Amino acid sequence: MSLRTEGRRKLDSTPSSVYDMIVDYGSYQEWLPFVRRSKVLTREENLAIAEFYVQSPFSRWTVECVETPNQSTLIRKIGGDVPVERFVWNLEGDQETTCDVSLAIEIERDWKRFFRRKWQWLPDTILTALDTRAKILGQGAPKKSATSDLIEIVQTSRGLLLRVLGKEYLVPLAVENKDD
Repeated sequence: MSLRTEGRRKLDSTPSSVYDMIVDYGSYQEWLPFVRRSKVLTREENLAIAEFYVQSPFSRWTVECVETPNQSTLIRKIGGDVPVERFVWNLEGDQETTCDVSLAIEIERDWKRFFRRKWQWLPDTILTALDTRAKILGQGAPKKSATSDLIEIVQTSRGLLLRVLGKEYLVPLAVENKDD
C-alpha cells in the first residue's frame, strides 16, 4: 500500500501548453525539483519510457508514461531506487487562457519515515516549478502587474525616453566624434 498526496493550481496557460511541458520528459531536469538528469528512452504515440536521475540519497527512477493528450498523464514507476510509485497529472480549463492542473503523487509506505512530513508538500513544490516554467517559456497569458507601470523605456529620435513612476526623463543619444 502507498501513501498519496495531492495538489492543485490554476495556471495562466492553455491546457495544450501545459500538457506539452508535462510530456517533454527530456526537459524535466531544467525545471523539476530534485531531477538532475532526464531522458526519454523510447516513445510511441501516447506512451513513453523515461529515465530520471535524482539527487541523493536516491539515484535512478525509470517510468512508463501513459498520455491522454491535453487531459492527463500517468507516470508509473517501472524501475529504480526512487520511492515514488506514480505521478498523475490532470488538466482542465478553457482552451484560451487558463488551465487547472492537479497532481497526485503516491510514495511507498516504507519511505514515510524518511520523508517525514515533507512528502506531503511535493505536489505544491512541483506545481510551483511548472508554473514558473510556463512563465519562463512565455506560455502564460500576459498579466498586468502592479509594478508594470513603474518604469518604461522608449527609444525616440531624440534619445531614450524614460518614464519612472509617472515622471519622464530624456536621455539624449550620444554623438560619436569622427576623427578625419
